[in-house]
Amino acid sequence: MDREELGWKQALPFLWHSRRFFCIVAALFLLELALAPVFSSWLPESWYLGYFLTWRAVKTSELIMNGEDIVEVDEVCGWRNRPYSVDKLERIYYDQYGSRSYGGIEIGARKKRRIVFLGDSRINGWAKVKNDQTINAYLENDTIETLNFGTELFGLDQSYLAMPRIVDRFQPDVFVIGLDLEELNFLDSTYLPFTRRRSKPLLKPHFVLKGNQLQLKTLPIRELMENVPDNPALLEYLREHDNHFDSFERFKKWEFTPFLNILTRINNFLRTENEEIQYYFKTEGWEPISNMPLIKALIKECKTYTDEKQITLVFILLPSFKILKSECEEYTSILTLLETLSIKYVDVKSLLQERVSILNRFYADNDHFTARGNQLIAEALARALED
Repeated sequence: MDREELGWKQALPFLWHSRRFFCIVAALFLLELALAPVFSSWLPESWYLGYFLTWRAVKTSELIMNGEDIVEVDEVCGWRNRPYSVDKLERIYYDQYGSRSYGGIEIGARKKRRIVFLGDSRINGWAKVKNDQTINAYLENDTIETLNFGTELFGLDQSYLAMPRIVDRFQPDVFVIGLDLEELNFLDSTYLPFTRRRSKPLLKPHFVLKGNQLQLKTLPIRELMENVPDNPALLEYLREHDNHFDSFERFKKWEFTPFLNILTRINNFLRTENEEIQYYFKTEGWEPISNMPLIKALIKECKTYTDEKQITLVFILLPSFKILKSECEEYTSILTLLETLSIKYVDVKSLLQERVSILNRFYADNDHFTARGNQLIAEALARALED
């Protein structure tokens, strides 16, 4: 018996077992594909929600409800910074008002100008910078004091809802609102994980546009956040009121079982990689924002409210690194609206495109800015306030 014949005889059993293995895997996959839609009607939805959120999100929900996270439940806006809290990296400190302030304020003894900042983590500065390296910190001087109520994942609608309470308590001279175009896509959402899977399990009210009128959809936030995921009232409410509930339904049918979950993860990874390639090597590929009428209505309401209270309003348009390298019609449309309404603004995209060769000095990641980036924005803001 020659060597070649001996080798084939040794390989045949392996090939036979390998073929059996792949046949069994294929059969299990087809069975799973057939039964996956059926499982969603058999198993309790709380099981699905628990897996959808992951154990870390469920734990975060408990921390928020127990007052142990850096945000706390707020029945008006959904959530807010928790006073006297510190993040895990000990870089973010909130004062007695829940503000990430630098110099601090005294309500009864104010400087010439009091400026309040509202927005998401880009206005906040997040853990990428220290409290003395935020936009508001660089703006402070002998005549200006600031309060930074920038809050992670905050939207334009929440900034608008926060205004009256801030006016009553702090009587600001200026409101500075940060606009993040990617976050604006989620104005119509109620439960953040349905739009951003890895975000904190937070609930918020949202506006709908009926004709030309804004209508606020409120909800019992604290009640619905109790005992997640074992809270039937939460899913009942979201099924009826959340515009992105279909993402949870897709998870139940196509991502809960093992094989389909693996295929979904591979698909999501490849799609993300493709998007990154588009953004870095093309000037196109930005997906249109679906909420532009709602965005424009909210901007107009912010202007109307601040005019009534005789408060100066300034918007800072804060582009992610992706938007900076893309042709985004919505960004230009918002600039045009601000000019039409005679609202002061800082166009950070134009500001940074003048320094395109050294962008890494201004971006800490795709979304947040370095201390140098915040300082550059603060200088532009100071010029806008002088005009």
